[in-house]
Amino acid sequence: MTTSQRASRKPRRVRRLTTTSDAPRPTEAIRWSKVIDAQTRIASGHYDREAVRSRLVDAVLRALKSS
Repeated sequence: MTTSQRASRKPRRVRRLTTTSDAPRPTEAIRWSKVIDAQTRIASGHYDREAVRSRLVDAVLRALKSS
């Protein structure tokens, strides 16, 4: 393939990394204080406790069943 052929091609489309279901809707505000609080709990090891892990798994399973 020559250089002139490469230049005449259209650029490839790039796939979006998020789908519409992953991205927050425009009407949904991101509560940054909640995000920061969660990051602090993660950094402190809060979610590494057995009781917290169990409740977290239960909550995720309930959310998956209801959707």
